[in-house]
Amino acid sequence: MKRAYVDAMGLNLSHPKPQKFPMLVLGASNDKLIIPKEVEATAKAYGTKAEIFPDMAHDMMVEPCWQSVAEKMLTWLNENRL
Repeated sequence: MKRAYVDAMGLNLSHPKPQKFPMLVLGASNDKLIIPKEVEATAKAYGTKAEIFPDMAHDMMVEPCWQSVAEKMLTWLNENRL
């Protein structure tokens, strides 16, 4: 019911199906554009878990601790042999 209401509002949200390939979903705790709850919902829709970085905003790669995001990405790529 809630989904139909949101669709009726004209937001045209996608309804992805879980994928068979690995998916990395990252977010930032202080993001005001895409809040952590939305990042977690996206991850759930794709059948994975979101990684939320503390004390960061939307532009994670220009934050003072950007290296932690880059390290997570590299580790994930290596773990998934990509």
